[in-house]
Order: sequence, then C-alpha cells, then structure tokens
Amino acid sequence: MLVRFFKNHFWVEQGTETLWMAWYLEYFQNSFAAHDHLWIDSMFGHLDDPWVPMILTAIGIFALIVGIWDLHRFYARQIMAGSLQFVWTLFAVAFVWHDLHTGMLGWMTGISVIVCIRIFVNYIKPTFHGKMLENEIKLVNGGDKRE
Repeated sequence: MLVRFFKNHFWVEQGTETLWMAWYLEYFQNSFAAHDHLWIDSMFGHLDDPWVPMILTAIGIFALIVGIWDLHRFYARQIMAGSLQFVWTLFAVAFVWHDLHTGMLGWMTGISVIVCIRIFVNYIKPTFHGKMLENEIKLVNGGDKRE
C-alpha cells in the first residue's frame, strides 16, 4: 500500500486539499455573501450552504481512497479527476468573482486557481509524456523510414 501511496501521491494530496476546502467552508460561514442582486451572486451564494462541505468531504475521501488503493475499476480514476476538476474550477471561479466585487485578492483565490491548474496538467501529463516518448524513440531509431 505504501508503494501505491507514493505512486499516486498527487491524488492523495488533492483529496487532502479538498477535505481542507470542506473544512474551510464549514468553519468560515458566509464566504460568498451576495453583494448585488445578480443571478450569479445568488448562485455563488449557495456555495455557503451546509450540504456543500459534505459533498466536498465525500469527493475528498473518494480521492484519498482512489489514490491510496490505486483503483482503476469502473473508471474510478476518471470520475475522481473529473469531480475534482469540476469542484476546484467552480470554487476558483467563485473566489475570483468574489474578489472582483470586493476589490481585494484573497489567498483562497490563488490556492484554488493553482490547484485547478495542477489537476488539469497532472491529468493530461501521461498523454503528452507518451507522445514525447514516441518521438524520442523515432529520433533514436533514425527518424521515419522512407522507402
């Protein structure tokens, strides 16, 4: 299990960060208090509801389970990566919107944007790594053979 933990440490870290976000939303109430009466303010205002930290806790625990036990059955890794990307992108947009209205950049905005980018890059990394490896093998073997 320790080998799988070190192999998937990124997803374990993302699960822990998602649990931390759930704790943050539970502890700091009214983070997204509506400033105007726009539809988007009322939508982001629902991110302070009590059910949101519960959903984040479930997603974080799911990410920890998939990362620690290296689950691949039933598309568990794709579901985990998609749900983490959705949650962190939603909160990145919500924090940016909140900071635009307050006129002050918050530290949660920076963290959520960085985590959102990290999840995206880590999920697409094997695709690019495989293509780069194929190109290096072609170069080592003398390039494309034309007859």
